[in-house]
Amino acid sequence: MVIVIDPQIAGISGDMILCSLVDLGANKTKIIDGLKQSEKFLSNSTIKQIDFKK
Repeated sequence: MVIVIDPQIAGISGDMILCSLVDLGANKTKIIDGLKQSEKFLSNSTIKQIDFKK
């Protein structure tokens, strides 16, 4: 499956993308794990809570 998001046509927020991916069948646990891993690349940032649902 290929998803194309063209920001020149319309904007979309991060939470909208994450929920849309889960609606399409993405593994929610893997998405949350990826977000937790991204924290080490964002200096001086701390993820306090991650959750999203329909």
